Amino acid sequence: MRKLTRKSQFKFGKYSDCIVQNILDLNPEYVAWVYYHSSNINFFDDILTELGILENFTIDKPGKDKE
Repeated sequence: MRKLTRKSQFKFGKYSDCIVQNILDLNPEYVAWVYYHSSNINFFDDILTELGILENFTIDKPGKDKE
């Protein structure tokens, strides 16, 4: 499992050459989508908080949200 920081690079998908902070600035919804749909990708708490993913919306990793 990868736990990404703001300086981490995605290395996959349409933003494969960007760091997490740049994607948060451009398209934060995509970062949230990655969190819920990628079973082996997680983010540090400060990023989840910025996205509005608080304790009651977090999911167990490795895993993804089936809904």
